[in-house]
Amino acid sequence: MRVIPQSLFARTALLIAGTILVFSIIAWEGIVWTAIEPAAELAAPLLTQRANAAIAARRAGQPPPDGTRFEVVAPAMMEPRLRGFAFRAYVDKIRTKLQASLGTTDIHIHRLAGPSEIWLRSREVPDAWLVLSWRIADPKAPLAALGLLGGTAILV
Repeated sequence: MRVIPQSLFARTALLIAGTILVFSIIAWEGIVWTAIEPAAELAAPLLTQRANAAIAARRAGQPPPDGTRFEVVAPAMMEPRLRGFAFRAYVDKIRTKLQASLGTTDIHIHRLAGPSEIWLRSREVPDAWLVLSWRIADPKAPLAALGLLGGTAILV
């Protein structure tokens, strides 16, 4: 049983499909590198700043800033299934940046229908969860690019 097709048409179609597949992978990596990671790079410092402001307010006995709150008990379901590779890449990059800047390993991103929430435990406030509400930049451009590339592959 031969895996490589015998006809010239089938070999040409396989070569074209393989070339488009490789190009799609390269384009996808380019989109992740130029769109998704920079968006996460911009969001992480803002979230870090909000977290530090909330921790400072708690230490001073003041109410937390808008979009932040402290919870004693975490919700039962913390990590919902994140949709799409682009969204997962974005969220994982933010999680990594927050872990590095805040020095905590206990960070959970809770995806809700409304504003999303990041639940984190800090060394400065070990008895409560700090909850940051935020609107996630849901990257859809990579999905559109993949649809375009897939449509091109089908036409070819």
